[in-house]
Amino acid sequence: RTLIDSAPSGILIADGEGVIVHANRVVEEMFGYPRRGLDGMSVEVLIPDGAREPHAGHVLDFMEEPRQRIMGAGRVLPGRHCDGHVFPVSIGLAPLPGESGPLVAATLTDMTESRRVEDELTRANAELEARIADLQELGREAELISEMGEMLQVSQGSEEAHRAIQLHASRLFPCGVGAVGLVNESRNLVENAVAWGGGSIGEAVYHPGDCWA
Repeated sequence: RTLIDSAPSGILIADGEGVIVHANRVVEEMFGYPRRGLDGMSVEVLIPDGAREPHAGHVLDFMEEPRQRIMGAGRVLPGRHCDGHVFPVSIGLAPLPGESGPLVAATLTDMTESRRVEDELTRANAELEARIADLQELGREAELISEMGEMLQVSQGSEEAHRAIQLHASRLFPCGVGAVGLVNESRNLVENAVAWGGGSIGEAVYHPGDCWA
């Protein structure tokens, strides 16, 4: 017990019936129990109600083939603090000989901080990927605009220029509907010269005050 109590990791010893024979200070503090407060209690007090059945299955598998292993095949399992809150725990199991029958030694690690860091890294990675995607889209749009400008500069007439605008506008706004209108010399009418998209854009000729762009 002296060796277990001085260990820096959480160590718990239970018998084949799941009764806690001994738990060191790290385990007691991890789950919020006083010194020796877990001795003689069922390990189920450390498990949330909804996880007790799967836990029983893990223990049964272990007792049928006792060997050193990570409980739950390496998954982080839920643990229940004495105040009722649930937190993630990594549990390793190993068989131990006992005077009254085989014992199970469990090493427990509170994974709360690791989970928090993992979640932060996941969020940061998602934000980075989103920003990269935005930059790639901006680069694609800038390339299309530059290409359209070059085509407009070498266009031989308005018809050719309009085709260049239509081609690039449909690629810049693939999900949208729009048009480019030209204001007449009197500046009292606008006539759509180029349109793209499959939907309706309203009247082809309209008053400048009716333009929503």
